[in-house]
Amino acid sequence: MSKDAGRAETIAPGAVGTEELADESVTKAKLKKTSIQAGSASVTFPFAAAGVEDVSATISFPVAFAAPPSVVLISCNDATINVAVTSVSATGFTVTARDSEGVDYTSSVTVTIRWIAIE
Repeated sequence: MSKDAGRAETIAPGAVGTEELADESVTKAKLKKTSIQAGSASVTFPFAAAGVEDVSATISFPVAFAAPPSVVLISCNDATINVAVTSVSATGFTVTARDSEGVDYTSSVTVTIRWIAIE
C-alpha cells in the first residue's frame, strides 16, 4: 500500500468577533479547534481464496490526532469490491475490503481509497 497524498488542516469551527473578545464572552469550548485531514491512498488487497473473503489494509494519517477521529471513505476504482472502515485510532485506520457475491477474486486487486478524517 502506498499513500499518494494526504494533508492536515486545523480550523476554528465558530468565528469569534473582536466584540466577543472585548467583553470576554468567549469560552474555551468556542475556541476549541477542529482537525481535518484528507487523503488518497492506493491500496492493494491480497485476495487469494475462492469465494467471498474479507481482506484488510491500514492507512496512516499524515499527522496523528489527539483522539480517534470520524473517518469517511470512498472507493474509486471497482464497484465489485465493498470497502468499510473497520477500526480507527489516533494515528490511522483499517479498511476492510470484501469481494462481492458472484465475483471471485483470487489475486491482488489495487483500489484507490479517498478519505477524510475529522476530530
